Parts: sequence; C-alpha cells; structure tokens
Amino acid sequence: MCIQAEAQASVFHLRAAFKPLSPDDVADLLDKMRENPAYGWRMADIQAVCDQNGVMCKPPKGGGSHYKVFQGTAPEILTIPFKRPIKPVYIRKLAAFIDAVKARK
Repeated sequence: MCIQAEAQASVFHLRAAFKPLSPDDVADLLDKMRENPAYGWRMADIQAVCDQNGVMCKPPKGGGSHYKVFQGTAPEILTIPFKRPIKPVYIRKLAAFIDAVKARK
C-alpha cells in the first residue's frame, strides 16, 4: 500500500470513528468488504455489518481478545481477533458466514 493510500485510509478511519455510519453506508459495507478484504477494517465495521444482517457480535469476556460472531439458530460461532487491522481471512469468513445465515432464512 502506498503512503498516500495509507493516509487516506487513516483519515477515513478517523472520520468514521467520530461520525456514525449512515444506513446507506452500512448497506454497502458488506459488498465493500467482499471487494477489498485487506482494506484495514475495524471491529466497528464488523459490528455494523452484523447488526444489519441480524447476526450477533459479542465482545470478549474476561480479558480475551476475540469477538464472537454468531446467529441464534446457526450452530457455528465465528471468532474474530480484535487486533487491527483485521486480517483479510477473517473478513472473508465473515462474508461467508453471513451468506450462510441468509441462505438458512
């Protein structure tokens, strides 16, 4: 990633940290994650996608570092480490998990 792209990404995250996402932004977020899983997504982005798609995203308990992503009727639990940036493999797993949950409905 070039320095200019890093600066733009960090400015986006600074703006996003202080400004809540609009419903239009959240609707496009999962598609953006699929297009660019290596973007440098934050846990707030993952929580917004989960909320929009009816999936629970629970913070770690007792000093842990992994968030738990699950849906009440699904037997799977996806764990995502809080460390930033979140690795692309976890973004891909999240997209696949949400697709599987939607397919069950």
